[in-house]
Amino acid sequence: MRLGCSAAVLALGFAGAPALGQGAAPGVPVAVPQGMVAPAPANWTMTAGGALIAAPAWQGSKTIAYSLFPDVRIAYRDSVYLSLPDGLVWNAVNQNDWKIGPLVKFRFTRKEDTGGSPFLISGESDALLGLGNVGAVLEPGGFVQYHFHDRKFRARVELRYGIGGYDGAIADTLLTYSGRAAMVGYSVGVRATFAGPGYTNAYFGVDPQQSIASGLPVYEAGGGVVSYGFNAALSMPLTRHIGVALFTGYDWLGGAVVNSSLVQERGQQGQFSIGVGLGYRFGWN
Repeated sequence: MRLGCSAAVLALGFAGAPALGQGAAPGVPVAVPQGMVAPAPANWTMTAGGALIAAPAWQGSKTIAYSLFPDVRIAYRDSVYLSLPDGLVWNAVNQNDWKIGPLVKFRFTRKEDTGGSPFLISGESDALLGLGNVGAVLEPGGFVQYHFHDRKFRARVELRYGIGGYDGAIADTLLTYSGRAAMVGYSVGVRATFAGPGYTNAYFGVDPQQSIASGLPVYEAGGGVVSYGFNAALSMPLTRHIGVALFTGYDWLGGAVVNSSLVQERGQQGQFSIGVGLGYRFGWN
């Protein structure tokens, strides 16, 4: 995405917000809208802010948790990005509306005693007791992104491989539409996540030992669709450098995990999330 793109566009990563309690930070949309702040400098740009998010405590949970999520983004031109939500991204190919390159994301530990993110402020869940913690994960991989129809549409595919708390492949796909009306930026999008059994069993499987400890029936998950859903966001500037965004999303768990005994007995298929973010952007040469 271009430097200084709207908070609405950044919000598209948040469609998977139910993963907040167990996974990589969602794309917290706190960047200020394009064209409404100081022009991007020749070299470096930084956005600092945070978001208050209400989302399921863990992916599949029916308990809503509240987290205050920090967001710091550092970008070098339209080339290299580093942030908590998006990880480290390099646009190795960046021309003719195409962006292709490597990336590395980080996924937080899922703790059985709370289920929540490390930034949880309220809404702990005890539904995971007996299943054990799922450790932190590094997810190296790559992406392909294409803008079309006057850059209002964005299609993106990410393929990553988890190392740590789970070992296996995971893929995110999304299609978004963004625009601006007066001082308000907006976006709507759809997305889906696919994963192999390494991921699905780490977060949704129940082995015999876990079954005894948790009281849940044994369940072995397969690969396939983990979730699919949609999201929307509104964003606007408050000052030359400060922007605010409101974002929401709804996801359904897919066939690879929805029949898990964890979901069937202690969770639910539908996953709603909503949040508000505030960000301050500045730059230097």
